[in-house]
Parts: sequence; structure tokens; C-alpha cells
Amino acid sequence: MATGFSAYVVERVVTVLVIACPHALGLAVPLVVAITTSLAAGRGILVRDRLALESARELDVIVFDKTGTLTKGEQGLVGIVASGRSEVGR
Repeated sequence: MATGFSAYVVERVVTVLVIACPHALGLAVPLVVAITTSLAAGRGILVRDRLALESARELDVIVFDKTGTLTKGEQGLVGIVASGRSEVGR
């Protein structure tokens, strides 16, 4: 519960800073990045390169080298998609 309370307090502090001094946005943006990175780490997501994470929003395709083990817990071929061709498998 302390994490939820501290997140609430930080949110209120940032809000007051931005209202009181618009230049506080220069402080708020790195603070938000730091908070979201620590929250992600607490949930098991390690972000090694924040710039790479930001550019990931432009991705169209993600390829995992785990044949189903990420979702089902067992190996198996889910499907193959080649550029300009229809899906094979399934």
C-alpha cells in the first residue's frame, strides 16, 4: 500500500509544480520516465534503453524467438508470415 500512496503523493507534487511554475515541466518529464521505469521493473519488465522503448511505438511487427513458450508454456509453431505472402501454418 505504501507504493500506491507514494505514487499518489508524487502525482500531487508534480501537479502543484506544473501549475505553480510551467518550467517545472522540465522536471516533470524525467520524473515520469523514472517513475514508469521503476514501476515496470517492479512488475518484471526491465527497460535497458529508454530511447529504444520510445521508438518501439512505431513498430509494425514483433518477432519472438520463442516458439509459443511466451504464451502457452510449451514449444510449438504458431505461424509463419512472409512479407507479401499469405500466412502459412495454423
